Amino acid sequence: MQDVQQTIIGQYATSPILTALINSMNAAIDPSSNIDNFYNLMFNPDTAVGYGLDCIGRIVGVNRVLTVATGQFFGYSGPGTMQASGTPYNTNVYNTGTSGTENVSLSDAAFRTLVFAKMAANLSGNSVADINFILIILFGQGNGSGPPPQPAAYCTDGQNMTMTYTLSFTPTNIQVAIIENSGVLPRPSGVSVTLVHP
Repeated sequence: MQDVQQTIIGQYATSPILTALINSMNAAIDPSSNIDNFYNLMFNPDTAVGYGLDCIGRIVGVNRVLTVATGQFFGYSGPGTMQASGTPYNTNVYNTGTSGTENVSLSDAAFRTLVFAKMAANLSGNSVADINFILIILFGQGNGSGPPPQPAAYCTDGQNMTMTYTLSFTPTNIQVAIIENSGVLPRPSGVSVTLVHP
């Protein structure tokens, strides 16, 4: 505690034994480092970890656990295409018509990025520029190749109630789940969204 002398009532303020005990106790149980640690681990989104980051995620409205599409099936890639899925007999199950999913818990670093993207989404006006800013938070600036540099991900308005997310890289299942299932990217009402990637 700072200025502990002000907390001692007047009749004991000149007692050498009592003031020595209070000063000794104050030095032994100084809570300032604990308060700083508590703030950094629970309230500061830049440094929070584990449970503290989960609490911040709940406050902004995003969850660490994502449902990710997984698994390959024996069969065909889609109606009318008649292209094999690349999985032969005795390696995968038959497609039952529903895609397989699993729950994946994000690491602190990945979840922190998702929390910052959701913070930006909560403050956005759902414009294309706002969505592009959120995509930069999630996927970075891009590879810088070509004149002009190609962004890693960007959003375009089709001007016909459609919107397209274009990725310059092949996304992982987790990255697709962040785009499609996390609720981080705002989507205006009645607008259909398409994801395009190599």
